[in-house]
Amino acid sequence: MRDYDLDIFRGLAILAVILLHVFFLSDAFLKVEWAVPIAARLSTGVQLFFVLSGFLMCRSYTRLQNQQNGLLVYAVKRVAKIYPLYLIFMAIGAALWAAAYYLTGEPQPFRNSTSPSDFTARSFLLHVFLLQGIFPQGLHSFVDGSWSIVCEVYFYILLPLVIIPLTPNLAAALVLLAAAIIGSSYAVNELPWHLSPVPGWRYYSFISQLPCFIVGCVLFHAQRNKAIVDFVRRHARVLVTGTIAAMVAMIWFNHAWIMYHHVYAALFGVLILAALTKGIEVGTLPFGENLARMGEQSYALFLVHIPLLGIERLVLLRLGVTGAFEQVFLMFAGGLFLSLWVSDRIVHRWDTYFVAQGNILLNQRITKIA
Repeated sequence: MRDYDLDIFRGLAILAVILLHVFFLSDAFLKVEWAVPIAARLSTGVQLFFVLSGFLMCRSYTRLQNQQNGLLVYAVKRVAKIYPLYLIFMAIGAALWAAAYYLTGEPQPFRNSTSPSDFTARSFLLHVFLLQGIFPQGLHSFVDGSWSIVCEVYFYILLPLVIIPLTPNLAAALVLLAAAIIGSSYAVNELPWHLSPVPGWRYYSFISQLPCFIVGCVLFHAQRNKAIVDFVRRHARVLVTGTIAAMVAMIWFNHAWIMYHHVYAALFGVLILAALTKGIEVGTLPFGENLARMGEQSYALFLVHIPLLGIERLVLLRLGVTGAFEQVFLMFAGGLFLSLWVSDRIVHRWDTYFVAQGNILLNQRITKIA
């Protein structure tokens, strides 16, 4: 059973990520210095995904953990959801790079795509086994944006083994969150990240993003606490207004030890809690149904939009479209329309099929065990 309000949040998250890539794939836009920091904060759509994932996975596994075969059900559902489409887009990414390299002669025709030096058996195996989050060479190759997918996978693994046992209640979840933030900040600032071959690896690493998932776990316990629920309902308007104001102010915030994506994750947690407690009616947002539909297809849209935007960028450059406004408008309008069409007609259907096959496999396995 899908949650309509959470699908709207997912839709907002994937819309932010698409817009982020539209802006940063536009060569002309990157020259508009005042606008770049504002557009960069659209990257927090990823943290919104992580908070939602933390909440939903805590809720899902808590329901399953006392059931017979609960861990098996959890694992198979996660694999069926993530892995088949991931492998398909690994192959699509490699094929698109090879075709563009052949046609243009450019070693890296798409930003953050495979280059000849990355197109190796080692890089391929790292991606097949989802290890590029540990060994960052070629992080953005084969599947651009895969850093966020592997962060999700590592969280899925840690959840039943470490996070759920350590967070039986809200107080324990808050302690774990504080420990994760302090540990993450220490690691980012004190460990020799400069040795990494990937610029920005301090941000992309799982240890940097783990607190965002744990915010979702805190959220899971908070929405079960009657006193907190009552407080949020009574003061929802003030909380939401203050949260949005803080998000705007954070656009220009930058501090080595207080990482902005952790702050945004906490602020997203407040907004989601206000929606879960019905302190605000997210469903009344303009284009709510469209956002919910995008949220339902968010994984398919995430995988689809990056190669489509890369192709559109090459076409616009070949056509001589060089203005910042023209590039951004055409890439957003065309990229969003194409991504929605391809996702709705093709990739989301693949996603649904693989999830259904996972459920069939589970039913057969559980029946056999019984």
